[in-house]
Order: sequence, then structure tokens, then C-alpha cells
Amino acid sequence: MSPLEALERIAGEAPVREPSDGPTVGWPPGWSTDYRDEVNDMLREAYDAGYVRALWEMGQIADAALKGAA
Repeated sequence: MSPLEALERIAGEAPVREPSDGPTVGWPPGWSTDYRDEVNDMLREAYDAGYVRALWEMGQIADAALKGAA
């Protein structure tokens, strides 16, 4: 399988939906609470900085490019 075919397969399996309004991950409830607040704050800051949206948009661009190359 060529790299282009592999990317096409990955793009075809990716969910086509917009990201949620907030992080969908967080500190697992069974873990120690020593750093829970700090980790949850870092997740929120990363989400708010737009990394999730930017990654989603890059995926959409790659998907369109792969479909256009076919």
C-alpha cells in the first residue's frame, strides 16, 4: 500500500463531525487526585488555545486534498 493509499484509508475512516464545545477528556475518576486539577486546567487551556480546532481543520484539508487527488 502506497503512502497516498494509506492516507486515503485513514481519511476515509475519520469521523466527519465538528469538535465539541469543550474538551471531551479529563482526569480518570479512579486515579489519584494529586494533579487532577492541574491536568484538567492544562487540557482546558490547550482546547481554548484552538489546538483541537486547528487539528480538525488540518484533517478536513487533508481529506479534501486526498479526495481531489483520486
